[in-house]
Amino acid sequence: MPTSAVSLDPQARKVLDLGRQAHEPPFETGTPEQARRAYEEGFPGLQ
Repeated sequence: MPTSAVSLDPQARKVLDLGRQAHEPPFETGTPEQARRAYEEGFPGLQ
């Protein structure tokens, strides 16, 4: 798979890093209901 050399905004990088550190499955691997619940529960590490 090709990769690109695009710079990522530092805040976007923080969101991705916190998601990886949570040790939870990514949104795209779950059901829509699971993704909604995770979104609604919020991201305490970002507040």
